[in-house]
Amino acid sequence: MKKLDKKEKMLLVLSLLGFIFSTLLLIVDINTKNNISNSLCNISEYINCDRVASSSYSHIGPIPISLIGMIFYLFIPLYIIFSDHFNVTQKLPLKILSILSIIATIFSVYLFTVSVTKIKALCIFCTATYIVNIILLIYLLPNIRETVKIFSKDNIISFISSGLTSVVIALIGLFIINGILSNKEAQNELIKEYQGSEVYQVNTIFSPYIGSSNPKINIVIYSDLFCPACNDLMNNIERLMKDDKISEVVRVYFKHYPINKECNPSVGYDLHPGSCTASLLGFELMKKGLFWEYEREIRNSPAKDESTVLEIALNFIKDMNIKKIKEDNVKYLNTNILEGKALGINATPTWFINGRKIIGSYSSENIKQLINYILKN
Repeated sequence: MKKLDKKEKMLLVLSLLGFIFSTLLLIVDINTKNNISNSLCNISEYINCDRVASSSYSHIGPIPISLIGMIFYLFIPLYIIFSDHFNVTQKLPLKILSILSIIATIFSVYLFTVSVTKIKALCIFCTATYIVNIILLIYLLPNIRETVKIFSKDNIISFISSGLTSVVIALIGLFIINGILSNKEAQNELIKEYQGSEVYQVNTIFSPYIGSSNPKINIVIYSDLFCPACNDLMNNIERLMKDDKISEVVRVYFKHYPINKECNPSVGYDLHPGSCTASLLGFELMKKGLFWEYEREIRNSPAKDESTVLEIALNFIKDMNIKKIKEDNVKYLNTNILEGKALGINATPTWFINGRKIIGSYSSENIKQLINYILKN
């Protein structure tokens, strides 16, 4: 391999910085999904990585944007290396990278605008990647005018090779990071957490439920309808309750605990703006026997904000008077919040299985193992 020139060295430095910030973003994303606070980058209500990571804009479908960033920043040095190996003229990869940097910068501007106008929060690591992308654009833009043949055999090979390699490396990184951050002994830890918890008296009056009419196990979930970890837990619970053997012995209750200081002053910040409205509508739909259908639609919606919730609610309540609904149901929500506060809840999901407190989301298999443990003991 030839010695790198100053321009290529600068690109390597920038891509390394971008890769580091994208990796930190991926850690934030995984922690948020596992309901672990990213205190390092939660400086205030506005500069708050958790709020950004928990929004629907942090993913494209199931793919974290942070992972796409990792792939992009890995691609830059790999493309330079493969181009050199296949004797592609130096001007060609710089032209290609300048085109990609334009796309990356446009996407950065879009994400920044969404953060400011929609999420109303900024993430330090996100902003750092935006700055890296702008510097890359400034550095590479002069190469956009290079008149070189893009579709040469050697360039296509080097482009595809570097692209596939960066995807593979990023995915390996994802699995490694997820493995490190996730609890490797979730089964034992879940059972240990159950065994180590004191028994609480949890009120289930006026709470929607599914499952057994004569339960041996009661699960009471304090949840925020916009919370990613809560949605993950509810997906796993839904999967579990499709098992007839489980649904015959388990009853699951839903309790509202929005992480939004608009209605829940005990949390002190707005991690999920609009979730108060979602909960108030939830009580109204519970009265109509439609809560679980409503909860499922919110859970499966890519966007989680007040306007989306109102659209979903209109599917169930045709003549909706939102002001009256809020006035009629605020007493129920306040009761849930006061009960949650008395139970020491400061994060969602917090759930109680036969009165014993569990914090965070676990897989359906791990919950099933705990249920079997309880039934045997």
